[in-house]
Amino acid sequence: MSGGARNGGARNGGATSGAGRWEWQRSSYSGGGGESCVELARDGRGLLLRESDAPPTAMLRTTAVRLAALLAAIRGGRLDRPRPAGPSPR
Repeated sequence: MSGGARNGGARNGGATSGAGRWEWQRSSYSGGGGESCVELARDGRGLLLRESDAPPTAMLRTTAVRLAALLAAIRGGRLDRPRPAGPSPR
C-alpha cells in the first residue's frame, strides 16, 4: 500500500488456517497499546483484513485495487455520515 495507508507496524506472528500461515501487519496508525487495530495479510487470492481484538471471528478478503478505492473514499469523505440540519445538540 502507499500514501497515508502505511502498515509497516508490528507484526503479529501469523494465523494458521487451511490456506497456510499468514504474516499479519498492524497499521502504523494504530494508537496506544494496539488493541483496536486493523491488520492486513496476503494470501494466494488477495489481501485479508481483520480486527486485531477479535482475530479468529471475522476476516475480509479483497484485492489491492479495491482496498485502495475504499481508502480513497474514506480519505475523500465520501463515506462520512451527513450531519443533521439544525442546531447542534449539547
